[in-house]
Amino acid sequence: MKPSREFCEKQKSFWAAVRTLSQHIGYGKKGNVIVPSVADMVDAFRDLGLNVGGIINGNRPTQLATDLERYFQARATALQERVLPNLMNAAEARAVFLKMKRELAPRCPQPMNKQKKEKRAEAYLTCIVNMLIENHAQGYSCNYDPQELTTITKDGLPLRTLARRVDGAFTSGLIPLSQGDLNMVFCHG
Repeated sequence: MKPSREFCEKQKSFWAAVRTLSQHIGYGKKGNVIVPSVADMVDAFRDLGLNVGGIINGNRPTQLATDLERYFQARATALQERVLPNLMNAAEARAVFLKMKRELAPRCPQPMNKQKKEKRAEAYLTCIVNMLIENHAQGYSCNYDPQELTTITKDGLPLRTLARRVDGAFTSGLIPLSQGDLNMVFCHG
């Protein structure tokens, strides 16, 4: 999915607020994406011991609060209207996983989900990603369980580090860029 141009130029402090609020308030509840109100943001900042003056000035939302509201609404709309219709349910994911496993006869790890009893099964998406990487690796290695954030480097120095771990780090969690790769565009870090 392409990033919204409206938010690409936001400062790192904006993205810190997005992540902090999302972590504290949550991302979704009962199948709905959470869009925090200004009051929710104020409550979260208070709970976390942060300066609520960044969210409200008197009784008026700050520019940051207004921008955050617009971002959370845009994120919810994108997830509900563009992402959700393209997601598989467990039965669909299992069918794709089993078909690929039969066709590819993988040797790569097939990790289990974290569920218990009757819900315990392979982690379908992770297994599918692992099989695709193995099938297209052309002899290159892959760290299927890196347990680290992926860092992209340039000239031996970190250029970007992803905010979340990825299922497979191809070829490892450290990815040096060549001069030709510098055309990549990063919206925010």
